[in-house]
Amino acid sequence: MKHLIAEVVEVKGRCIAGYEVGDRFEINRNVSVDGDKICYFAISSMMPALLAIQQGSDPKAMGLSQEEGTAYMQCSDPGEPYTPGGTVIFKIRDKF
Repeated sequence: MKHLIAEVVEVKGRCIAGYEVGDRFEINRNVSVDGDKICYFAISSMMPALLAIQQGSDPKAMGLSQEEGTAYMQCSDPGEPYTPGGTVIFKIRDKF
């Protein structure tokens, strides 16, 4: 399984987990997650695709990017006016 990096590339509104552009977390080969901030809204919305990408599925073929080997996904918080938070967009790629 691949070791993935999820990096924040955009924050729309205010992230209640405190993510800022450039923040990262890692999804390890043993399906554990490492990082200073791990938001369960983000992880839960990305989990099915993360597992598929870890096992070798192409994010572009899955419709998650226009680039080879990279996926773009967002958390499930819709932000204002529905919640006090905001939506975070992540770029996901292989660490190596």
